Amino acid sequence: MRIDRRLFTSPLNARKSRGPTTPEGKARSAAGNNLRHGLLAHNIVLDEESTARFATHAARFQHQLEPRDFVEHTLVESLITIRWRQLRVWNAEKVTLSEEMRNQAAGLPSIPKSVRAAFAFRSLAEKSRSLELIGRFEARFERQFTRTLNRYLQLRARETVNSLFDPNSSDLETAANNSKQDTYPTLNQPDEEPKPS
Repeated sequence: MRIDRRLFTSPLNARKSRGPTTPEGKARSAAGNNLRHGLLAHNIVLDEESTARFATHAARFQHQLEPRDFVEHTLVESLITIRWRQLRVWNAEKVTLSEEMRNQAAGLPSIPKSVRAAFAFRSLAEKSRSLELIGRFEARFERQFTRTLNRYLQLRARETVNSLFDPNSSDLETAANNSKQDTYPTLNQPDEEPKPS
């Protein structure tokens, strides 16, 4: 079985990349990001939802997580999508309860809003499966988000560890310099008495 050298060199080269530095390179990168997020928005954002708000939502994830390669970009896009769908479910719950509260208000106008909310919740729980489904979707998206974020963080941690053992990595020199500055006693060094000042 032949092992392709690119499988090993590609991640090493990707770690060295610091992104585009020239204005032309930055413009090309921005155009690619706009295309990628535009396609993602086209497939995820409903007609009644704001594409601009989705773009802001996606940009925040990209800025916070700074994906470096295809796999990281894919995981970040999954996080963006999962979170957007979770927000949609929360909005559906709000709309569903608000509508039922308006129905309650029509029949009982003098009841306080907090009591109407309780009545609306009970009414929806007894007559409809909407709250049950909303709860199920919310739990599902929370599990997906947590699992995907953990995968992303594990991938990042593994790359950090790998870069410490890569002789070509600049992180190795930093780690070596930091270890020289550590003042932890070892088994080979006797503990020294503090010198009076």
